[in-house]
Amino acid sequence: MSQVLTVDGAVYRHLHRFTRGVIVSLLWAVLAATVVLSGPATAALCAVARRWNRGDDPPVVVTFLAEFRTNLKQGLQVQVLLLVSIVLVAGSVVLLPAASPGVQVALVCLITPLAVAALIVATWAFPLMVSYEVGTRHLLRTALLLGLSRPLTTLVNIGTVLVAGVLSIVAPILPLIVSGLVASTTSLRCRGVFEQVDRAA
Repeated sequence: MSQVLTVDGAVYRHLHRFTRGVIVSLLWAVLAATVVLSGPATAALCAVARRWNRGDDPPVVVTFLAEFRTNLKQGLQVQVLLLVSIVLVAGSVVLLPAASPGVQVALVCLITPLAVAALIVATWAFPLMVSYEVGTRHLLRTALLLGLSRPLTTLVNIGTVLVAGVLSIVAPILPLIVSGLVASTTSLRCRGVFEQVDRAA
């Protein structure tokens, strides 16, 4: 029993993982709540989760803030593109009921691929951003291609985020606890795809 409670014991390891998950979730939630910093904050969250998935155990706060600074510019660029897509899709949905049938068809044809592309990019861009040093245009193109070529992984990751989002509406405190877990699981799936692509290259 005493071995279970030691620094190397199972109880300590689980408590440590839970604590670091809560800390990184809090950091992400505080910055993402500003909206204007949600992109770099998500990149930093994915970067910390990537380190965990590699077996590292870096200091959470220092690593998160360092990755936030490193990915600030590109995170903001991706964030702006995603926000523009959201605004266009939301605006089109609002206009649909009052539009003529022909305009409705045109709007649906416009917003459907845009919404799908935004979801795919949002799923893949941030794990890619913290795994490879590429320009934003190349990053977005690669995120879209990977998402389309790995539909199952894309759907599972989108589903994971959506479920977490719905649960957060029911229990608003959840993002402060599970954001790190969500990032870790989605990053782990993306990492598997990245390794397959790298081996095939």
